[in-house]
Amino acid sequence: MKVMKKIFKNSILTFVLGAILFSGITAYAAGRYYATQVDYEPSNPNFNVDNMSDALDQLYTTQNTTISNLNNQVTTLTGQVSAKDATISDLQTQLNGISTTDCIRGTFTASSTCATSTGCLIEDKFNPTFLVMSQENVVNGQKCSIFFDKNVNSSNLFAACRNNDMGHDTISTFIRVNGNNVYLKNAWDNFQSGTVRYVACR
Repeated sequence: MKVMKKIFKNSILTFVLGAILFSGITAYAAGRYYATQVDYEPSNPNFNVDNMSDALDQLYTTQNTTISNLNNQVTTLTGQVSAKDATISDLQTQLNGISTTDCIRGTFTASSTCATSTGCLIEDKFNPTFLVMSQENVVNGQKCSIFFDKNVNSSNLFAACRNNDMGHDTISTFIRVNGNNVYLKNAWDNFQSGTVRYVACR
């Protein structure tokens, strides 16, 4: 009998504990609120929200838009920086090629293109007022040079070869300028192959 009473008492205890737990869970479920049910009064009157759900949505949208705008600005700035870098690099290249006297010296490879009306590129830094071109290679047993100085003669250039041949013609007959690009055109055999050295001044 005493054993039964203990079991009975334990069952009641078990029931009571179960009821308490069930009541707690029910109370928790009954106390659950959605964000739309929570009133919210923003400190900024420009925010047109009156509940927590709208406030969170607006915050998300605002932050998303801000991040998107920042990404676009970063992309734009990156493009501008790249363009500036390219410009600086180009200017540096030009500065490296121009001496303190505004003259440059270099070489170009002559080819059959030099004999065409389009011509072959000599240099691309500026339109020179003074230009000298001399062959490194021997063609037909001789080397030749072409030169002009617009400050002395604004229209004619001159040619001289090792065999004492000399001549002159208009600059435009053999030189074509397109912006800062200077081309040798209609060249004779001596300037259609090999390496040609030049000095050009502003």
